[in-house]
Amino acid sequence: MLDIDHFKQFNDHYGHLAGDDCLKKLASTLSQSGRRADELVARYGGEEFVILLPNIDKQTLFDAAQHIHQLIQSIAIPHAKTDLGIVTVSVGVAYLSPSNQQDPLELVRQADAALYRAKLAGRNCIRFMDER
Repeated sequence: MLDIDHFKQFNDHYGHLAGDDCLKKLASTLSQSGRRADELVARYGGEEFVILLPNIDKQTLFDAAQHIHQLIQSIAIPHAKTDLGIVTVSVGVAYLSPSNQQDPLELVRQADAALYRAKLAGRNCIRFMDER
């Protein structure tokens, strides 16, 4: 799960049409970042996106999260109201083990909690569900 950092300030500074363009560009970038046909990118609400990566191990998940985080920075959408001057994202990562009988909604809750920790850590970073 990822969230655009300081998106309200982006909209306030550039306007809602530019905000819509920013969302479209991020959605397009995320959709093209996939490595396999079974990956899913979806807008979750507001400025949040969910990326589902089925059938991968933890290391591949970690690598994918880093790749996506860096990819967003590399497109360098201007954002005058941030320290870096570009749009950044905070990322929360969660996973389900195939042998785990966990409720899929728990996956969303854990990703959301990890995302919240990324925001608390100062934004523009990645946090995993099992980090404290």
